[in-house]
Amino acid sequence: MKKRQLGNSDLFVTEMGLGCMSLGTSETEAMRIIDEAIDLGINFFDTADLYDYGLNEEFVGKALKGKRDQIVLSTKVGNRWTEEKNGWSWDPSKAYIKTEVKESLRRL
Repeated sequence: MKKRQLGNSDLFVTEMGLGCMSLGTSETEAMRIIDEAIDLGINFFDTADLYDYGLNEEFVGKALKGKRDQIVLSTKVGNRWTEEKNGWSWDPSKAYIKTEVKESLRRL
């Protein structure tokens, strides 16, 4: 699969990546999808802390364990779940982003 340089970095990513938002809540199925993407040559994977309340990042982390030198992984943070606000809200505060980056790294 053809790769392109990511901006001015030394990273090269496949022209097609796997957006992991819709992997679902079955770990077995998520692993199968990610493994197939790798088998097809995909090396760029995108997830986020809000996908299935962090479960998605856990699945992606497990599926990519031992393959980190072969892939490029991105995630996103900044959305906060609050019952009293009826769901997700945006929180770009430095404190929240630092906390959520640490949590994402733990899950991944």
